[in-house]
Amino acid sequence: LAALGISNSPWADAFLNVLRLGSPFLAFALLANFYIAMLNKLTPNLQIYFVATPAVLVGGLGLLYVVLPITLTLAQDAVSQLVGLR
Repeated sequence: LAALGISNSPWADAFLNVLRLGSPFLAFALLANFYIAMLNKLTPNLQIYFVATPAVLVGGLGLLYVVLPITLTLAQDAVSQLVGLR
């Protein structure tokens, strides 16, 4: 943080923790929407969004299933640092 010119404040730490916790879901959403848009351009006669919405939902739930243990560990470490246990 010091290299970026940001002081080591609790708000900056909280922002970085939220960014760490949410980054897999942001990346999944961006990639999924990009591929759906490309597929929609390739097949303009089909209603891709009606087919892709359940697939994105299942993909997001699958990602949640895979990432949840790691996310909970990161959240527990962040809260313990905030409270001062470590």
